[in-house]
Amino acid sequence: MAFIGSVGLKGRAIVFAALLLLGTVGAVCAALMWRHFTSSIEAVEHNAVMNAHFIGLSAEPYVLLNDVESLEHLVQAATTSNCVELTQVLDKAGKVLAESAAQPGFVLETQVRVVEAFRGVPTRDSFRVFRTPRQCLALVPIWPVGQPLDLGMEEDAEASGDAGPVGFVLLAYTLDDVYQVLAKDAFYSLAITAALLGVGLAVIVVMVRQLLTPIAGLVQTASAIAEGDLSDRASEDAPGEVGVLAKAFNNMADKVEDYAQNLEKLVYDRTVALERNEARTRAILDTAADGIITIDERGVVESYNAAAERVFGWTAAEVIGRNVSMLMPLPYTESHDSFIKAYLRSGDPKLIGRGREVQGCRKDGSTFPMDLAVSETAVGDRRTFTGIVRDITERKRAEEEQQKLVSLVENSSDLIMMCSLDGRVLYLNRSGREMAGLDGPEQVAGTTIADYMPPEEWTRVREVELPTVLRSGSSQWHGEIRHFKTGSRISMQIGFFLIRHPQTGEAICLGSIQRDITAQKQAERQLKKNVAELEQFNRLAVGRELRMIELKRQVNEMARAAGLDEPYDLAFVESARR
Repeated sequence: MAFIGSVGLKGRAIVFAALLLLGTVGAVCAALMWRHFTSSIEAVEHNAVMNAHFIGLSAEPYVLLNDVESLEHLVQAATTSNCVELTQVLDKAGKVLAESAAQPGFVLETQVRVVEAFRGVPTRDSFRVFRTPRQCLALVPIWPVGQPLDLGMEEDAEASGDAGPVGFVLLAYTLDDVYQVLAKDAFYSLAITAALLGVGLAVIVVMVRQLLTPIAGLVQTASAIAEGDLSDRASEDAPGEVGVLAKAFNNMADKVEDYAQNLEKLVYDRTVALERNEARTRAILDTAADGIITIDERGVVESYNAAAERVFGWTAAEVIGRNVSMLMPLPYTESHDSFIKAYLRSGDPKLIGRGREVQGCRKDGSTFPMDLAVSETAVGDRRTFTGIVRDITERKRAEEEQQKLVSLVENSSDLIMMCSLDGRVLYLNRSGREMAGLDGPEQVAGTTIADYMPPEEWTRVREVELPTVLRSGSSQWHGEIRHFKTGSRISMQIGFFLIRHPQTGEAICLGSIQRDITAQKQAERQLKKNVAELEQFNRLAVGRELRMIELKRQVNEMARAAGLDEPYDLAFVESARR
């Protein structure tokens, strides 16, 4: 990379083109060599399989007769005539019957096991080829050619029913010749690559010189303009894109010359624009709702807008030029400058670039909470820090009130629920979760109003009560909710109402307050039972009393009929009748 950066444009173009040409020619030669190599390997494998098939046909009768001597002559002849390094004839169990090697001491680089080579039952077209880095091996089954003689024996019948091979032929070829051819191909490829690279470099050098000579003239013109000679122009006679570039460059040079001639006017216009922008920025700062304060690297206040005056009670004249720590209560007053120094020294911000809540100090000495966001602006070697402050006293007070309200709702003994207008439950307080048998707020998510009510109760609520709520704004009734875990029903006094947007009045969700009236319902049922029992007892008591009065009246009548005095005084009955 250092070399590439040190040469010129011509050198870079030549190097790039040479590398591209070398890579292309090398890739093509490598592809051709690989194709030739794989074709040679495939040819060796094909010859090995064909020769093995031929030897198998010749060895088939000798294998059947177990004629080892004839097999030895056959494998020797095959080894000498077919450029084979090793010929083996194996029986169907994989045992070597005959073997011949072209070179004494020839060793196979891999061991071939017949049982593992042919998994399952081989067919007449089956063969296996094994290849190592230096050898190619072909294993071909030997199949019986004619029909076996039927001697009328069971053993012969069983043997004739076996359709498997009677043996195998294993041929081993060396790949040394293939690698020698590959080495020759590599040498010829390198020679061709070198020749093409030489010719290509010569062509590239000529083309680069023709292409870059106009660019060199363009660079010379650019250097002259950079040194102050704005009248120099590049030649536009170059062909193609370079000529277009020269015309564009000359056009740019004309504009630069015009710009230089009008530079004084431009500087004046820019100065006026900057003054206007500064006035506009000052107007924005003075009308901003938040306090905006800028300080330098020493913490000295440089600007202080009107909103900051309202927040702290200090005027801009009283603050500008003094350390900003005057707006902070203890202990921040003493540590603020150390924060700035630590940041300038290490660059590790503890306040810079982050918004946070801090305490401010007013002119009267009172403290208040405020949001502070500090940003940094660098102009050259000078740094300026801008702080945006907002008095959040009212917001903190509102948050405290909201927290109280949340605590009140969460700790209420009533079930308090908030739902969307389509019935999804958005919030359920702790008492509501306990009544419904829910363990935590996370189990509330995804539930609907229907999940908390028995089916018949939800049908009535959906068709009667909720439309009433949406129409009139609220509704109350006695109903039931169900316990999620036990399925038991709880009697409730249920109230639903609409929650509206405070500004627009639009309905945004539903609220519900429900009270467990199970004990009240039980008391009502007990009271009704007691009243019924009392009424029944009264009816029995009154009936008995009337029967006694009737008997006493009859006795009195009998006494009168007998001329006796009436034994019972029933005057109160007659007075009661009147």
